[in-house]
Amino acid sequence: MLGAVTPAARFALAWSAAVALAAAEPPVVKISSPMPPPGWALMERALLVENARLMERLAARYVNPINGYLECVEHWGGADGPDDAMENFYNWPLVYVLGGPRKSLDLFHFVWEGHLRQYTALKMFHREFITSFDWEHTGEGLAPFFLLPLADPNHDRTRERMVRFAGFYTGRDPSAGNYDPGLKIIRSILNGSRGPRLEATPEYWGDREDHDYFRRSGDWTRVKGDVPMNLISTSLATNAYILTGDTHYRDWVLEYMGAWRERAAAGGGWVPSIVGLNGQVGEGWDGKWYGGLMGWNWTFGGWSILGRGVRIGFGNAALLGGPGYLDILRTQGRRLLEARTQTPQGPRFRNKYGDQGPYDPVNEIGDSLFEALYSDVYLHSLHPQDLATLREAAQPKPAERRNTPMWRFEHESGRFEGGNEIAWIDYLEGHDPGYPERALRDAFARIRWNYQGIASDRSTPDTRRADSPHTIRTSKEAPLGVIGAATGALVNLTLGGAQPMWSGGLLRAELRYFDPERRRAGLPDAVAALVTKITPEYVKVILVNTSQTESRRVAVQTGGYGEHFCERVLAGEQTVSVGARAFEVELEPGAGGEVTIYRRRFASQPTFRFPW
Repeated sequence: MLGAVTPAARFALAWSAAVALAAAEPPVVKISSPMPPPGWALMERALLVENARLMERLAARYVNPINGYLECVEHWGGADGPDDAMENFYNWPLVYVLGGPRKSLDLFHFVWEGHLRQYTALKMFHREFITSFDWEHTGEGLAPFFLLPLADPNHDRTRERMVRFAGFYTGRDPSAGNYDPGLKIIRSILNGSRGPRLEATPEYWGDREDHDYFRRSGDWTRVKGDVPMNLISTSLATNAYILTGDTHYRDWVLEYMGAWRERAAAGGGWVPSIVGLNGQVGEGWDGKWYGGLMGWNWTFGGWSILGRGVRIGFGNAALLGGPGYLDILRTQGRRLLEARTQTPQGPRFRNKYGDQGPYDPVNEIGDSLFEALYSDVYLHSLHPQDLATLREAAQPKPAERRNTPMWRFEHESGRFEGGNEIAWIDYLEGHDPGYPERALRDAFARIRWNYQGIASDRSTPDTRRADSPHTIRTSKEAPLGVIGAATGALVNLTLGGAQPMWSGGLLRAELRYFDPERRRAGLPDAVAALVTKITPEYVKVILVNTSQTESRRVAVQTGGYGEHFCERVLAGEQTVSVGARAFEVELEPGAGGEVTIYRRRFASQPTFRFPW
C-alpha cells in the first residue's frame, strides 16, 4: 500500500510525525559527576560575551542609533555597494544561535531593518531585495539573513521575506521572471527583484570610480546567461522549504541543481561557467565552457569566485535531495587536484582554466578556498575516502599545522573563518589535544584585533565607504580584515560544524543546542560543549555546567535542522533510548561528562522548529 501513496502524502505524513515528535516530552539524560570547568568551557562562555560586546562597539561607531542606517556614503555596484554594507555583520545572528545574549539578536534585527530601509530609500532595493545584480555580491549581502531562521523560526518578517525572495527565483512570483523553467536556467548574471538584466554598461557595475576598473578588465556588458554564482540563490529556496515544509521550494532546488549536475557530468566533471539563453554551454562565448563573466578564465573569476556558488548550490541540493549531489563536488575536486602544479613552496592549485588549460597558481591564502571544497564533501558524507582526499588536498599537512594559529584573521581569507577545517578534523581524529583552547585563544585575538581597528579608525560618515568598517587596518601586514564576529571556533567545537560560507552558505552541523527553560536557541547560560569525535554512527560531546550553585537543562538536537535521527544516548552508566531528533540533558551544579549520541544521518525531515 505504501507504493500507492503520493510523494505529497508521504511528505504530509512525515511532517505530521515530526510535529508530533516535537510536541512529545523529550527523553532526559542526567549528569551529576563533578567536573571543574575546563579551560575551554570558560573560554567558550567568555567568547560569547566578548562577541556581543564587539557587536555593540561596532554598532556604536558606525550605525545610526535612531534609524539603524550604516553611517557612510552609499554607492551602487560591485565595490562598496549594498552588499558591502551588510558584510560588516555577515555572521552576527550566529552569536545568538550559539548561546550569546538576547541583545545580540535584537541588535542585528535593528541593523538589518535599518539596512533594508536605507537601501530601499535609495532605490537600490525593490521589495526589500536587490533590483538586479550578481550573486557573488547578493550572497554576501544576504549571508546573515540566511542564518536568521536558526535564531527564531517564528519571526513573521523573516519567514515572509524568505518566502517572498525565494519566489523571485522559483516562479511563485511571475513578476520577476529570473528563471526559465523550460531550460532550467537563471537568465542573466544580473538578476533580482526586478528580474534579469540582459544588457549592462561598465558604469552599471559600479557608480564610484569603479567603472574605470570595469572598463579596463574586460567586457562586462555581456551579461546574458546562467553562471555558477547564481547557484547561491538556492539558499533562499532551501530556507523557504525548511521554514514552511512546502515542497515547491525543494523541488525547484533539485530541478535547478539537477540541470547543473548534468552539465558538469557532460564536461567530465568540470562545472561550466556559462550557459546561454538557449540552454547551451558556452553560448555567446565562442562555445567555450570556461567562458562567461566571473567564469573560469575571467579577470575576476576562477574557482576562487565561481566555486562559491558551486559549493553552496550542491551542498544545499545534497541536504534536500541526498548524497548523489556530492558526486559533482567530488569530481570537480579531483579535476582541481589533477591540475595542481609544483612550486618551490609545494603543490599549488591553479585557479583558472583557459584556452591553454589550467593556469594561475594560487598562494597559501588562496589555497584555503580550494581546501574548503574537500572539507565540505567530507563533513557531509563522513566517508573515509573523502577524508583521504581532504588530506591529499591539504597544504600544509595537518601535522604541520599543530601548535600554530588557526587562521590569519588579518587577511581576506581570515574573515571567513574557513578553509582550515582540516586542523579541527585532525583534532577529532585524536591528534593535537591542545587544539580547542588554541582555537579559542585565536578567536579572542581576532576580537581584540577587530576592536583595535575600530578604536583607531578616524573616518567620518561623510567620507566613509560602506566597506570601511570591514576593511580597517591595524598594521602594514594586514591588507584586509573584516569585522563580523568570531564564531568559527565555536561552530567547530560546540556544534561539530563548519562556519557557514560568508557569501550565502547555510549552517552545516552535527548538533545544535536549545535552552528549554527560556525557550530559545543556543547553549543555556553557564553550559559549555565540546564535540570530541564524529563518526558515521555516533557523535561524542562533553557537556559541562560551569555554575557551581545552579543546575542547568540543555536540549541537544542531532543535525543543524534536526535532519539526523537520534536513536540512543550513552552517558556514563546510562543508556537512554531517544527515538527523536532531540533529547535533554540535566546537569547538576558543577557537573559534566561525555555523552555518546548514536544517530542515523539525514533520516529526518529538516526543520527549523525548536524541540518543544
